[in-house]
Formats: sequence, structure tokens, C-alpha cells
Amino acid sequence: MRSSSAPAPGAWLRLTALAASGATLLAVVSGALALDTAHRLLSALALPPLAALAVAAVLRHRRLVPAVAAAVVLFGVAALATHEGVHLAAAGAAFAATLVLTVQAFRGERVPAGAWRDYVTLTKPRIMSLLLITGLGGMFVGAGGAPGLGLLAATMAGLALACGGASALNHVLDEDIDRLMGKRTERRPVAAGRIAAPRADVMQHEDGADAGEDRPQQDMRTREIQRLHAGTDHGVAELFHEGAGRPICIPRQT
Repeated sequence: MRSSSAPAPGAWLRLTALAASGATLLAVVSGALALDTAHRLLSALALPPLAALAVAAVLRHRRLVPAVAAAVVLFGVAALATHEGVHLAAAGAAFAATLVLTVQAFRGERVPAGAWRDYVTLTKPRIMSLLLITGLGGMFVGAGGAPGLGLLAATMAGLALACGGASALNHVLDEDIDRLMGKRTERRPVAAGRIAAPRADVMQHEDGADAGEDRPQQDMRTREIQRLHAGTDHGVAELFHEGAGRPICIPRQT
């Protein structure tokens, strides 16, 4: 019962799936009506949500991988096909696969939501403010004066979203380490358990079978940290963060 035990994707991912289905449908209809330029534009609009769904499926919602892979492959076949009949057939099949993907995105066990303050904390607002100030200054320098209001708003929004998403990812990836590094980090929303990892929208496996594939590596890293922590005479354990090459210093509890 794989699907029944899997946490359901969050609201944003479900909306992304709906957007992918809608964009794919419009692409199919515009192609069937031979709208040419509109068809190309609508087909291009379907790519970003499909790409986002593919990334989410690979990183967290593994049960979505078959459907999203079929949708992407069929969409690519439709884009490359030169024969009109093959093009329309592949596009229709891509739309059908996207519909299956959307239905699957609405299935699964609902994960409890946390407080809104914790979601704000996930984005690390103080770090984000430094990024936005730096980006704002760069825009004024690049424009040789005040940049256009529309460009300014779009750039600031994009920087804020990118920074907030990366910060949320950091909370989930360092969940086990944050619990061991002291009072400041152990109170973070994901480490403290106030927000479940799926709600942070990153790197959460859907059931015990998938967790059994990757979780032992994380548990092994946690046990190694604890072993070094307990056996270090000078009170500080150092362990290089996996894949980052930076030392983690953990004060010894006495």
C-alpha cells in the first residue's frame, strides 16, 4: 500500500500539477487548431511546471516519478515529431500522463501544517534581507540610476523566492545536525519537529521503503557525530559536512 502511506504533496506542488495539466491541454488544443505562434507559446509555458514536478518527484515524491517521466518523454516526442499525426498523438498522450500525475499529486496522507511564524523562519529573513539589499544596490549601479519599477519588483521577488527556497532546503538537509549543535539550532522549526520535512517541501521520502534506501546514510552520519562528540577530550567534535568540506563544531555536553 505504497500510495496510502505516502505523504501528500503540498499545496504549491498540487497547484503546479494543475498548471502543468492546464498548460498541456492548451498546447494540445492550440496545436489541433493550427494556431502556430500561440501553440509554440503555450507549449513553452508547459515546460516550467513539468520541470518543477520532475525535480520534486526525484527528490521527494518518488511515487510520482513514472507519471512525470512519461509526461516529459511524451511531451518531448511531440515537440520533436515532424509528422502532424504523430505530433498530435504524442501531445494527447502527454496530456493524459499529466492528468494521471495531477491525480496522484492529490493523493496521500495529509501532513500537519505548522505555525506561520515557523514558515517565515524557514526562509531565514535576516539572510534574505542582506541578499535583497545587495541585489538592489547592484540594480541601481547597473542601470546607472533608478531601474524600472517592473524590473525592480520582478527581480526582488525572484531573489526572495530563490533565497527562501534555498534556506528551507538547508533546514531539512541539516535537520539531524541542528539537533546536536546547540540551543540555537536545535530550536529551528524542522529540527524541533514543529514543521515536518514534507511541509518544508524538500527531500522527504514517502514511506518506509524509500526511507530505508537513504535514511541509513543520514543515521550513520548522526551516530558518527555523536561518537566524536562523546569521545573528544577538548570538548569540541569536528566532522566534515557530507559533500561540503566544512567542519562542524559541536560543543560537548558536560
